[in-house]
Amino acid sequence: MSKIRMNISVDEDTAERLRQYAWEHHSSVSKAISDLIWSAKVKNEQIRGQQRITIPMINKDSGDPKKSP
Repeated sequence: MSKIRMNISVDEDTAERLRQYAWEHHSSVSKAISDLIWSAKVKNEQIRGQQRITIPMINKDSGDPKKSP
């Protein structure tokens, strides 16, 4: 997955705490933020704006539609 650049504004204390957390976990601030957000619980696991589509596949032998995996 490609990365994009995001600019965020945080208080000085928050920025220092992020740096401290990253240093203690031997990672970058970006990695620390990514790890924290991916470990957080969300209400809906499906990413906003995306839809899951199930396309029926036709079994060539019988002509019966079957759901794709």
